[in-house]
Amino acid sequence: MKKSISVMTLWEGINNYIKYFKKLPIFSVLLFQFMNAQVIDTIHVNPGWNLLSLPVIVTDGAENSLFPSNVSDAFVYDDGYITEDTLENGEGFWLKFDTTASFFIMGESIHQDTINVHTGWNMIGSLTNQVAVDSVTSIPAKIIISDFFEYTHGIGYRSSDTLKPGRGYWVKVSENGQIILINLSCPCLSSIEYAGKSYRTVQIGSQCWLRDNLDVGEMLQGTDTSKDNGIIEKYCYGDDVTNCNIYGGLYLWNEAMNYMTSEGVQGICPQGWHIPTISEFQTLIATINGDGNALKSVGQGTGDGAGTNTSGFSALLSGARSYNGNFLDFGGLAYLWSSEQNVWPYNYAAISLGLYYNDSDIYVYYYYPKNYGFCVRCIKD
Repeated sequence: MKKSISVMTLWEGINNYIKYFKKLPIFSVLLFQFMNAQVIDTIHVNPGWNLLSLPVIVTDGAENSLFPSNVSDAFVYDDGYITEDTLENGEGFWLKFDTTASFFIMGESIHQDTINVHTGWNMIGSLTNQVAVDSVTSIPAKIIISDFFEYTHGIGYRSSDTLKPGRGYWVKVSENGQIILINLSCPCLSSIEYAGKSYRTVQIGSQCWLRDNLDVGEMLQGTDTSKDNGIIEKYCYGDDVTNCNIYGGLYLWNEAMNYMTSEGVQGICPQGWHIPTISEFQTLIATINGDGNALKSVGQGTGDGAGTNTSGFSALLSGARSYNGNFLDFGGLAYLWSSEQNVWPYNYAAISLGLYYNDSDIYVYYYYPKNYGFCVRCIKD
């Protein structure tokens, strides 16, 4: 018979680690950051079958580690029940227990999640805080065609108007797509501090963006080439640092990515933020109905391309640094790096978003070489 872990045993273990690491000054800052990043959530279970989900992002999803007193395999649903040894966020799962128990799950908070679903019935999970069903959206829109059903011991299935942490839910959709859960009680902060500078933020649909172009690092002359030397290096349009202060820095793609190549990496963004993926740019575009003027600050662009900034994104036509060290398109174009490469034909290019001064279209560029200098807008994890 597996045994559950008591609250006292869990906290004794945590406190012992704290006491140990406090003796090692070199680790004190890292420990402080780790403990601040973690939360502990409690899952209560009843005798018999329980429909559950993970309320936090865990480092070890093994079901026998998280729920040591369960008396069954974990079952997930994918056009039929299948067993799963490693549990994942976003999915609902069945577990059986002999007695009432409580489990203390440590991990990072989940404030939003995008869950892949397929036509028909799906078992999904929830977030760290409860989510109102009325706030749940989908891609494509309006594919959710049922209530959300939870299972309670002694009662059975019932419709729920709130998705609770640690619970799993049945929901039916009309076609393959994604269900988007957002904890609306955790919106963007009005601003954040990073590397000695304050950056405004803006909530646009389900996404939290920096409202300003990133301006971090040491300025190089346009004719110089940034290098992987442990120092963030930027260009300022026209080699004028004042332009960085107003319009943000211009970064080679590799520099912006902090010389990593994985999609959605932090790169040179603040902790808890990252370089956007193309998918995240596409979500932004869909949210503002493809209107590039809604992304531009008022006063940016003319005629059919005059910015309205109805989204609050506050894009600036800040131009770029060319591969040969020249600067171009100031006041005419805005370029924003994504975290995705164009792998054909030689990995020399990365994908970026573009806005023009004289029309309202939003452009996706696939072939600008990575040695161009573009702006960076970070998106919250």
